[in-house]
Amino acid sequence: MVNSTEMKNSSMYCILASLLIIGIEADAFGPPIAETKECKEDVQRLCEGLVGKGTLSNLAVLDCLQEFKKEDDMDLSPPCHTYVWNFKFNLTQDNRFIEAAQDSCGEDIAEIQDKKMCSSDDGDFLSCVIEHRDMVKKGRCQNFLNKMATILFSDFHYMKRFAAACVDDINKLKCGRLDPKETKGVQQGSTIECLSKHVRELSSECHLQTLRIAEMQADDYHLDRAVYFACRDDRENFCRQILAGDGRVYKCLMKNKMDPTLSQECREQLTRRQKLISQDFKASKGLVKFCSDDIKKYDCDMGSNKQKAVQLSRILVCLENAIHKGQPVANECQSEMLEHRESLLQDYRLSPEIVTNCENEIKNLCHAKGIGGKTIHCLMRKIRNQRRRPEVERVSDRCLRSVEDLLRETDTGTITWEADPVLKEACQSVVDRYCSRIRGNGQRVISCLMTKIGAEEMTSFCESTLMEIQYFASRDFRLDPQLYDKCHSDATKFCSAPQEWLSLKDNTPETSPLVLPCLYRYAYHPDSDKKLKDECLVEIRRVMRERAASVELQPDIEDLCLKDLTIFCLNKTGKGEEMLCLQENLEKLSDACEEAVSQFTEDESEDIQLNPIIVQACGAFLDSHCETAQDSGDEGEVMTCLIEEKMAAGSKMNSKCKQAIEHHQLISMKNYKFTFKFKQACKESVELLCPMSRRKADVVACLSERIRNDTMEGFGHKVAKDCRRQVKSLLFQFHEDINLNEELKTVCTNDRNSYCRNVTSGQGQVIECLKANRKNLSPGCHKAIFNIEKEEMEDNTLDASLNHFCGNMKRVHCMGVEEEEVLECLKDKRQEPGFDEDCLKLVIRRMVDQSLDIRLDPLFYNSCRLDIQKHCSEIYKTTPNEVELKGQVTQCLKDSFVKKESLTAPCENRLRKVIQESVLDSRLDPVLRESCSFEMSQFCSKEIEDEGRNKEDGSVEECLKKAFLAKQLRGSCNVLVARLVEASKVDIQADPILHKACSKDLLTKCNSIMPGEGRLVNCLMVHVTSNPSSLDPPCKELLELRVKLFDSSQKIAYPETLEQVYEQVANSPSKLYFLAMILVVFSIVFVFGLFFGRATKRYKELKSR
Repeated sequence: MVNSTEMKNSSMYCILASLLIIGIEADAFGPPIAETKECKEDVQRLCEGLVGKGTLSNLAVLDCLQEFKKEDDMDLSPPCHTYVWNFKFNLTQDNRFIEAAQDSCGEDIAEIQDKKMCSSDDGDFLSCVIEHRDMVKKGRCQNFLNKMATILFSDFHYMKRFAAACVDDINKLKCGRLDPKETKGVQQGSTIECLSKHVRELSSECHLQTLRIAEMQADDYHLDRAVYFACRDDRENFCRQILAGDGRVYKCLMKNKMDPTLSQECREQLTRRQKLISQDFKASKGLVKFCSDDIKKYDCDMGSNKQKAVQLSRILVCLENAIHKGQPVANECQSEMLEHRESLLQDYRLSPEIVTNCENEIKNLCHAKGIGGKTIHCLMRKIRNQRRRPEVERVSDRCLRSVEDLLRETDTGTITWEADPVLKEACQSVVDRYCSRIRGNGQRVISCLMTKIGAEEMTSFCESTLMEIQYFASRDFRLDPQLYDKCHSDATKFCSAPQEWLSLKDNTPETSPLVLPCLYRYAYHPDSDKKLKDECLVEIRRVMRERAASVELQPDIEDLCLKDLTIFCLNKTGKGEEMLCLQENLEKLSDACEEAVSQFTEDESEDIQLNPIIVQACGAFLDSHCETAQDSGDEGEVMTCLIEEKMAAGSKMNSKCKQAIEHHQLISMKNYKFTFKFKQACKESVELLCPMSRRKADVVACLSERIRNDTMEGFGHKVAKDCRRQVKSLLFQFHEDINLNEELKTVCTNDRNSYCRNVTSGQGQVIECLKANRKNLSPGCHKAIFNIEKEEMEDNTLDASLNHFCGNMKRVHCMGVEEEEVLECLKDKRQEPGFDEDCLKLVIRRMVDQSLDIRLDPLFYNSCRLDIQKHCSEIYKTTPNEVELKGQVTQCLKDSFVKKESLTAPCENRLRKVIQESVLDSRLDPVLRESCSFEMSQFCSKEIEDEGRNKEDGSVEECLKKAFLAKQLRGSCNVLVARLVEASKVDIQADPILHKACSKDLLTKCNSIMPGEGRLVNCLMVHVTSNPSSLDPPCKELLELRVKLFDSSQKIAYPETLEQVYEQVANSPSKLYFLAMILVVFSIVFVFGLFFGRATKRYKELKSR
């Protein structure tokens, strides 16, 4: 039996009340049904709850029979069925009933008749009036007509116009009995239900009439008998408190359609109902009630009348268009639109275009996916995948267009993200954890989720589902409401975007997929007149950052690079990996792809957020160390900050971040435009001075050479100041990381593997290692390292190791000193208390490097340039230009100094300092170290060991002088030590140990003597000879040693007679070599003499004949 709630809410119960109110006797329509012989037993059997309560009115019996269950007619005996059917038919056609309707609805019916919508002479007058009941304002009439509609819709025969229009369709589709007296298979409303399931297959007139019935049923779910009976229990479960009328129960049930506890029968009937709405928006009471004014205002139904139904999609598109144009649409109407858009997205069956155009794809590719958005997402996934995998079964173009149309019709970006059940299921956990505070439309939550692509917290299911949505959004900028609203005017101005959000005219060309790439280009346009509005630029940057996660979200690049992606990047699936792969293979890409990737890389250099790999690896570091740069609007500032922090001494940057930055630096080497700040500063200089160069290394080499030449010529710089600063910055990066110095990396690969395999790149460590192994390097690598050293010595800011190990010492001791010359300051301050030990070791290494070649000591070289040309030019003629001279030029200048040959004052002053430093530390005298290596190890091992601990006290040279005096030295070592002794005779400052020991005596006894020309030494010699006791003991002791040295050195240092030459040769450890050479010379002369003598004698004999 029917439960009491449904009984009280039943249509016939209310009809009975209404008829009694208006004074119509129930039995006026015939004898009591309960007493007729045809139905007496049936009533007693089926309506036992009413039996025994007095005389039963006919309407009460009808109410019982109609509300008993869906297939109540099947329980009636044939005679009773015929009797009841005739009774209801007469009820809808009887003139007295029409009189009753006129009595209750006179004024309203008169108005309907005045507009010639219904005629009382028409046998279908009642159904016509019910069809137009929305025009009725009077409550009593409206109530009466609504209740009567329940009987009207229980059997299509009661509606004359519908029955006439659909006879052929009913027969063809087997949707019911044509003979009203036939009892087999009769169900209340079953024929209407059947036709509505096949609504797209009906003839035009029947199609129209079926939709008209759907419109009439929209007000109250009781009127759609199939929905009513299928969903009675579900209504109790989900919508118990919802009053019938105004489509409220429909709406409640449809909101719960995807609930797993909803009965399948009800779900199917709701789907059928939604399909009718998709064919005719008027089948939705909410749209008719809340959107009629806006539909009329914006002509969304194109002036249609009752002869033509208007599809839901047209209405949605039209109203969305108005909203996007900023035109007012009632809030209630927008709420109704949102509900219908969500329904379309959740159930593909509601879209007739999807059902028709994607039939094969759904059957073959998405079989058994079902509703709840799964089939739609399956199609989206197949469309997305087929571009990269041509071997898979393809989705037809018709289906593709239908999916795209559906996404536009539903305007997915403005729907709450939960409305997509697949996305909700996939991403709920991620949203709860990271995006729960996001408020607003669905696009804001999706933007939040996009920032988590590739992150550890992102699930693979959520990521793949999200990418399916973004794939389509990236190809139609209208699907991103924030982007569309802020950029529509710019899009129409610069990119030929249509004025309408979505045109309703079929012949309008579709240009939206081209808009987003166009806006990308204008985001960084150099012409200020073509700059995007600030609010649009913000959105463009947001979208660009989100879609940098994958090349497939950048259709302008993907379309051009599909083949290249297949060849080079097939297995690159991580966040940002495809773009990185394309960048790494830039030179191998097709021309069009290379151009597109190059343009993106330029954009990426201006906005680091377009590089998802760096953002992911360096996110926390950016917030803690580059906050100011991020606030600057970027323009390359963030990347500059990251690179500087990566190279900084004591950097706390994590290894993943360093690797990501280094990878970016390597990519940027392919084109100078890939570094935004360098491009901005140097573009004009490059075009003017280096027009043929594109690779960054070539451009930097060209510009740096031009800067160097301009500096030397002194005529002003042709390279702009900002560009010079950028060149220096890049040169430092090349020196800091060998991987960025392509030439050095190439020529030194084998050397690096041999000697520096375990040395990590960065902070100049690899280059420092190669310097330390210079003697073993291959010629090409040796040459490249020498050129690197020359650059670093000319400009100390390029010395990455010096910057790393001596940063604190520079700040403590060299504030105010030009950065380019800071090494000279550190050399002077190296003996200061508290000087950093690591910095000291490096400074001494640099001094040792400078001692190898005067060209590595710019101050020394520039001071002595003229003197070198005068006294030492032969050395350059016999030595390759890009190989160290091993101290030969310095030794040549020392010899000139000792022999008192004319030197310029700047050179002589600088040379004194060089001699002093080399006397205190023999490592700074490469000629001496090479010539005396054996003697040092033999006689001075302890002193050498102390010197290795940076003990600069001259002990090694003092040891050699003692060995010289003891005649323990031989050959070139003996000569060199003799020359050192001679140098101290010329200038006491060339003997810093003697100068320090005799400093007091010099002040007291030689105060009036001018320095130079050996005068101070002679002064001390006079005193040690005449009055030795007057001198300090340390000074006296050293002077007595010097006297002996001076006596021995003069003849050896620079021999002037044959006797002195013979003595040097006789004492030389290479004397056998010299004797052999003399014998060879004499042998050659002897053989030549014999030959020449015989030839002369023969000539004379021939002449005498």
